[in-house]
Amino acid sequence: MFAFEGGPLPDYGGRSAHWRTGLADHVLFHWTAVLGPSNLHGPLALWRTLAEHLRIAEPLRVTIDSQVPTARGMGSSAATAVALVRAFFDYAQQPLTDADLQKWAAVSEDIIHGTPSGIDAATVASAVPIWFIKDQPVIALPDPLRGVLVIADSGKLGETGPAVAAVRKLRQTRPSQTNAAIAELGQIAAQGRAAIHQNDLAALGRLLDRDQALLQGLTVSDPLLDQLIAAARQAGALGAKLTGGGRGGCLIALCSDLPHADHVAAALQQAGAPATWIDPLDSEVQS
Repeated sequence: MFAFEGGPLPDYGGRSAHWRTGLADHVLFHWTAVLGPSNLHGPLALWRTLAEHLRIAEPLRVTIDSQVPTARGMGSSAATAVALVRAFFDYAQQPLTDADLQKWAAVSEDIIHGTPSGIDAATVASAVPIWFIKDQPVIALPDPLRGVLVIADSGKLGETGPAVAAVRKLRQTRPSQTNAAIAELGQIAAQGRAAIHQNDLAALGRLLDRDQALLQGLTVSDPLLDQLIAAARQAGALGAKLTGGGRGGCLIALCSDLPHADHVAAALQQAGAPATWIDPLDSEVQS
């Protein structure tokens, strides 16, 4: 969420940082505990670019209020970028197309991630699940899936770089098996799309489990994630897998309803997850 307004800057009691720029007298960023200065290089560059594009010269206050954990494979930087773009265009009372939203969000994402695919920004900007292939049109999947996701934080920062390097090495040392596993991951994604369309939670859960098994074989998972995923399955999850770049971060567990989700979340916390979230996939899901 962004609180966004012109005028004098208030004296915040929380953590804050103050920069001076050439585009305005000053801007104050205030962030919650899950964000920090190292995460703000991209948003600050985006702020400068948007202020120049929209010809906003007055001092601004930007408050970032986010509960999305960083470096956990949950798209926190993309969520920040998308919210910031929407806030600026709303403040300037200018129209914003979906294509322009993605273009502007990429200003921040490129700084943070180098060459991101764009899937994070496209996903957080959408109100429904999407089918995403880089450099192809995004396809919305509006079919309601009457299940519940439990998201658990492993407490360990994700290590995308080492995970990618390990897979690259496997493609050199075990090319046949590794390429077959990567190809199957793509097939699982297509099968998952079909399961969502058919509202087949059991099939989707099995696909999550198979996906996780392949990621384990590719050394993208790690013992801590494996332990938590096993706990989720033992507690009754239909399926569970890591999310994000691997070697840490978060996991997702699919449940049939809210009571099962509550049970799985409690089991994950007992197994060592420092935080869990419960997210019904359909607003009409009842307990």
